[in-house]
Amino acid sequence: MEIAIRETNYSWIYAHKITDIAKEKGKAIVIEKLRIENKGRRGDYYGRKSRRIRHNFAYRDLLEKIKTLARRKGIKVIQVNPAYTSVIGMLKYAPLYMISKDIASSYVIARKGLGLKEKIPKTYMDLLDKLSIEELEEFKGYIKEHVKNKQTRNKHIKAIEALIKKP
Repeated sequence: MEIAIRETNYSWIYAHKITDIAKEKGKAIVIEKLRIENKGRRGDYYGRKSRRIRHNFAYRDLLEKIKTLARRKGIKVIQVNPAYTSVIGMLKYAPLYMISKDIASSYVIARKGLGLKEKIPKTYMDLLDKLSIEELEEFKGYIKEHVKNKQTRNKHIKAIEALIKKP
């Protein structure tokens, strides 16, 4: 019980800090429009995915507090579609500015909040379209061997397999 109260207090402190910065700078707050569903014990998710979803409940709580305080302080909150923010950030901004993919994806979220269109760079799409099936299979093998993060590895492999199946 005491831990939950402490976490709630921290959420309010962080929400106040975020909204104070936005008010001071005269800027809007841009957040991802996440769809977090309650799945319960017998839901569709288990293991790592279940833990990630349950962890997101604290994130959702923080977002609700930010929205509430922003409304009170007259700060605009913009929600953007989170689709491909990590991939676009990793391909476009991480190599350009030598930053992590998480910070790069926040660039993408901010730019979407400004109303700018963010897409996977055309040069990457052109490059992938020019590869033969054998080269794509070789690339898939490289990904399997060298990408350590299982989730990222599987995401890349699925994308490559979709390109292989493409006529």
